[in-house]
Amino acid sequence: MKVIAFVERGELKAKAFLLTQSLDQLEALDLDEFRAFQVTLDKIEERAHIRFPTALHKGDHLLVPESVAERAPLKDLTDIHWD
Repeated sequence: MKVIAFVERGELKAKAFLLTQSLDQLEALDLDEFRAFQVTLDKIEERAHIRFPTALHKGDHLLVPESVAERAPLKDLTDIHWD
């Protein structure tokens, strides 16, 4: 899990990412088995059992289906929703 926070044009923004992997290939360290998904801060809080400040939540504008399984993983930096 990764969260980045930054200021753009005076506005605080937050982006959250979840990295999953297939443990079947762990011994081979096949990095192709890793998948990255952009998620909401709520999803990171739920999985990590932590709370982010309200100000950071206001900077998270991502609207996605609730289930990561319903979405394709990120394949390129252009797949990231920066708005």
